[in-house]
Order: sequence, then C-alpha cells, then structure tokens
Amino acid sequence: MSEFLPIPNDHRMEYQRILGYAFSPVDGPTPDENTDDWPPSLFNPRGVYPSERGKEQTPVSVCKLYYLDAWIRGEYRQIGGLGAVATPPEHRQQGYAKKLCRGAVTEYHENDAPLVTLWPFETGFYRTLGWATANRVVEYSMAPDALPSADVDGRFVPLSQSEWDQLRTVEVAAGTGVALSLRRSQEWWEERTLANWDGGGHPYCYGYERSGELVGYLVFTVDETESGESLSVQHIAYTDEQAFEALLTFLARHGAQIETVSLSLPPAVDLFARVPRPDAISASVHSGPMVRLTTLSPLASLDWSGVELPLTMSVSDPLLDSLNGQFVLKSDGGEITVTARDDPLEEPDFDVPIGTLSQLYLGTTEMETALRAGGADCEESLVEPLSTVFTPAFVWLQEFF
Repeated sequence: MSEFLPIPNDHRMEYQRILGYAFSPVDGPTPDENTDDWPPSLFNPRGVYPSERGKEQTPVSVCKLYYLDAWIRGEYRQIGGLGAVATPPEHRQQGYAKKLCRGAVTEYHENDAPLVTLWPFETGFYRTLGWATANRVVEYSMAPDALPSADVDGRFVPLSQSEWDQLRTVEVAAGTGVALSLRRSQEWWEERTLANWDGGGHPYCYGYERSGELVGYLVFTVDETESGESLSVQHIAYTDEQAFEALLTFLARHGAQIETVSLSLPPAVDLFARVPRPDAISASVHSGPMVRLTTLSPLASLDWSGVELPLTMSVSDPLLDSLNGQFVLKSDGGEITVTARDDPLEEPDFDVPIGTLSQLYLGTTEMETALRAGGADCEESLVEPLSTVFTPAFVWLQEFF
C-alpha cells in the first residue's frame, strides 16, 4: 500500500523536479543547487510513495503543508494551508493525488489544524474530496485614470521587509472579524509576502500614513505586457474607508507609467461604486480558495443554545472514514460534545456533506442556501434553530500558497 511520508533530503531533487514540471514547465528541467536548508522553514514537504518493493522508491505525488494563523469565529486559530499538490504525468490518473490529500488532511488533524484551505487547480476535483469554496474573488482591471483621485490627508511611504511588524499591525486591524484573514509571521512576511518566492519578481510595498500612523498598505508587482506595463496588486489592507480611498488614489497616480492596474477584492467591496467612471472598469468573478474540516470538534465551539439537543447529524465525507457517518451533538453539563453514533438512525435530524458543513462552520454560506444548493437536509422545524448556530460571516483569504 502506498504511504504518505515526509520528503527526505536525498529525494529533494525529485520533489523539486515534480513541482517544476507542474508549475513552471516553460523553464525546462533545472538542476537543484541545494543551497537552502532542508526541510524548508515555511512548509513541510510531503509525498506519496508507491508500494513496489525491491526498487529505490521516489515520490509519485507531492505537496507542501503550511500552518497559518487565521481569524475564525471570534479568534485566531491554527489552520492548514495545502499547497503545490502535483503529480507528474507518468503517475497521473492512478489515484495518487487523492491519497496525497487524504494523508495531508489526516496529518493536519493529528497536528490540531481543524480546517484546511487550498487554492484549487480545478475546483471540481477538490469538491469530490470534500472541499468547498470559501469565498469568491472579483478581479478588476482598469487604466489608472479610471480610479478615484482624492485629496490625501497623509503620505505614502515605501516599506521594506524590516517594517513587517508595522504591516502586520494593519493586517490584524483590517482582518479582525474577517474569516480566514491571516496573521502572518515575521518569517512569512520576509520570505513570502515581500520576497521573490515564486520567481515572478520582487514586489513593491507602499504604506499610507496618517498622522504618523500606518493605516493601509499595498503589495504589488509590475510586469511588461504587449500593450505596456501592468501593475498587479497582490495584497491590500486598510483600517477605514478613507485609507482605502487613499490607496486607490496612489494607484491612480501611475497613469503616466502604467497601462493597466489589476486588483482583486471581495464581492462585498464594490469598486464600481467608488470610481468616477464605472464603465471604464472591467470585472470578472472567480471561484476562490476552498476549505474543509478535518474534524467535527470545532462545532462544539458554536452556540447551540437555540437548538434542542441531543441532535443526530449524518455527515458524508468522500475522503475520511472518520468523518463519514452519524454523530451526536449533546450538552453535557453545559459543555457541547460531538461523538460518533454507534446505533445509526434511519432518519437523522440533520444530513449534510462535509464540504457544505465546512462552509456553514466558517460562515461562507447560510442554512437556507445549504439546504437549497449544498446537499443538506433537515426537518423544517430545524431550519431556523440551525440558522442561529451557523451564522454567516465575511470570508476573505488573500494570501496565495
């Protein structure tokens, strides 16, 4: 049977060969210089190894396991970030990617990361494994002069990696209350957000100061295209609407230099309503990152006071047997517990796929939508009580990994 294992140093070249072929094939095969420590500090390299014996085994499918601090249901919690899932063509369509995802979710569960996010290469594939869309992304494209040019009561300053702590202060202030907003570590700021980690060039970082205090920032790159230079914003954070308007003004000031500005925002942040010429802006909506639970224990932290307990919930999970079955939620001395049910009921109180349950827990969707389009089912009398448990939230994950 194949195994999900850490990638040792002597398999590092094969690991990087697989990633290179999957994510940057135009570069061709490149030698590994082995200049960095192994394993890397920001992620855990993992792979699936085949079951053949008598051969020198190398991984047939690989990934990166990140651990991140994200705002969820009132506090920052450790979650998993699954990235760089890759299988070389000679090993595709043999079930290795599914085994890789199963191993990753299991390891996250064992390491107390109850939620796993990822940026899908194909939404449909990960949906079959229990992931569901966490939030959608609106990508705007415009000439700089289509953006507002306001009077700015403050100043713009270039920032470097050494100012990461000031940037994180704004990040936390802007992200508090926003599900999946990250609280990035110094290492992440220095080696990922403000670094040329993907070979696409070092990003610029500009902050907006008001009364001597940093209240917003932009992280962006500039690329050469056939029609001219294009500015692409990777990160934007601001503490209030005036700071947002100032950052848009900063982008507008690139009119003599930049042909096109691209900017991704949550659907709830309507850029059309903030610009003088909405018809000069184009926008497209994309399915964004995906999320799934690794355990049902986080459900115990929700407010079940409006629901008559015990309640039997039937969960369908195509990836983890431990989450595929019936579970009982009950109150034991005021403490909510979630345990597997040994004697399944013919008609459970609440029937829900793991992906939809993950969305309900995070706040991406509400009960009526889960029942209408998410495959969930329950008695009519339970709809309103469960709606008080699974309250919607503003969900927005910017960081790509």
